[in-house]
Amino acid sequence: MPFVGSGSIAQAIGLDKVMSKRLSSASGVMTPRWALADARDPISITRAGELKFPLIVKPRSEGSGLGIDAGAVVHDLAALSRRVEWLTRRLGQPCLVEEFVPFGELTVFLIGNHPPEALPVVQRPIDPVSRLSCHVIGEEVREWLCPVELTSELEAAAAKIAVTMFEALRCRDLARVDLRVAEDGTLFFLEINPLP
Repeated sequence: MPFVGSGSIAQAIGLDKVMSKRLSSASGVMTPRWALADARDPISITRAGELKFPLIVKPRSEGSGLGIDAGAVVHDLAALSRRVEWLTRRLGQPCLVEEFVPFGELTVFLIGNHPPEALPVVQRPIDPVSRLSCHVIGEEVREWLCPVELTSELEAAAAKIAVTMFEALRCRDLARVDLRVAEDGTLFFLEINPLP
């Protein structure tokens, strides 16, 4: 079926959070420390538990926030084990476990090619309790936080990361890159969505 946007390889790698993390590291883009965990491999859960809590548990190969809700952020090894077991059973795939950056979240839309143009950075509102993004939590929250001060320097740094990942993945036409921001302004790549 014909479509515009990135080709099938970029789509597949963009959907695979583990491969995207490996690509970001190879491209010199910071990402939170992470591990792969699978309920069918208890040792992988123990290894993931060596990361610094709190952690967020996500399905390896899903998008649009599937499998992520307020229970996705865990604070100890027992909760990590329960969440990985639940998510593996529910979606039949391993989990990406990463150190959770609770301060803020940005998203950068890109359009065009050689080089793509980064549109103005958007700060996603976050839930003050779970610190998860509005697109994951939904309408359950009455008040949202937007704690990041969008300076020109921060926007330029976010756009640079987004373009780097777009080009590393060999995206085409359009994509969206999600980032987390630490309280000190450090940016961390979360994922890229090549959007067919």
